[in-house]
Amino acid sequence: MKFTQRLVDDFDKDADRRMSAICRVMMVLMAVIGILNVTGLFKIGDVIYPVLIVSIAVLFVPTILYNFLHLRTKMTRYFG
Repeated sequence: MKFTQRLVDDFDKDADRRMSAICRVMMVLMAVIGILNVTGLFKIGDVIYPVLIVSIAVLFVPTILYNFLHLRTKMTRYFG
């Protein structure tokens, strides 16, 4: 039973860090899409700019909570 609980605790500890890193990767991908649209490689339209800004802002929330504010509670995983 100790091994299982320790495994779950380790997963919980690393889950927030992993989620924050994945969201940063997604922010970079959104930024690349925006840059490619500005340079003309993609022709998505002007509607994409507000969507990109909102997407990057939402994806930045877990990084703010975990890395900058150092909130390490289980509830930040669901609100971030």
